[in-house]
Amino acid sequence: MKRIACVACLDPKFSIHTHTFLRAVVLARHCLLGPSVQIRLFDDNASREGALRAARDILAWSPDAVVGHFASAAADAAAPEYAAHNMPLFLPAATASHLTRNATTWRLCDNDADYVAWLSEQTELAQWCVAPPEHDGSLHGISVAEQLAARLRLTPYGTTRLFSGRYAASVRYAIRWAHTDLPGRLILTDDAGSTALAPDLLAHGINPDRHDILIAGICPHPAGETARRVREIWRRRWGGEPGTYLWETLAALQTAARYPELPAQTVLGPLRFDDRRESRPSSFRLWRVTRQGLIAWQPAPEVV
Repeated sequence: MKRIACVACLDPKFSIHTHTFLRAVVLARHCLLGPSVQIRLFDDNASREGALRAARDILAWSPDAVVGHFASAAADAAAPEYAAHNMPLFLPAATASHLTRNATTWRLCDNDADYVAWLSEQTELAQWCVAPPEHDGSLHGISVAEQLAARLRLTPYGTTRLFSGRYAASVRYAIRWAHTDLPGRLILTDDAGSTALAPDLLAHGINPDRHDILIAGICPHPAGETARRVREIWRRRWGGEPGTYLWETLAALQTAARYPELPAQTVLGPLRFDDRRESRPSSFRLWRVTRQGLIAWQPAPEVV
């Protein structure tokens, strides 16, 4: 019997992604992992303090591997604890670049440095005039904003605004920005990439079709028969399309269940890691926010 600790913020009132995480665990238990894998849930409140408390409980349970800590701040606090006990931690979504310096941390998603390099290239190709990036004070938000500020040629009155932060903070910022009715566009970072975004904006009187709001997001590429079956089950049980967190969580659970056998066969195909235990899938995408939801989008160069 292999034991896997799954840890995230389990309060859906605090995290827009909680429901997706819990559904991923249900699907993994019943469709992917089989009876030889035991999963136990732990709550890290998406905070440093919560992560340290959860890590203590997890280490006391003594699993074979840990999957989760979606918030970079939570992963940053907990990863050294697992490394000290030689316990593998698989990160589905925590992107802060330094996290894999911890000797037992493996990352399935892209990291902030690669994400910033891609987003910088997009803004330069489009010839957008970018104002200094803003953030919500979270570890991920600060990391992305500071790296972007170091790479881009910024102008104080640029018509392209960029906000890096968690989902709720991103929604609040988008509402304030839309009410100013300034020309230009707003770019929100990956955590805002949720099907809930358009309904949340509409609920606050913001029609996305009247504003230029983009998401610089992460879009995994599911592959194979198992991924097709998971998508069918998702549509039948919950409707719509499964999102980024679903695929990343399932792939992390599959990898943890097979560890130390690598590459693991997952819903994202065979996952391989470099010598820093990074998968680096480069699964970036720009979306336009519309009343109907998120639409894949490509920038066109502006005449300056």
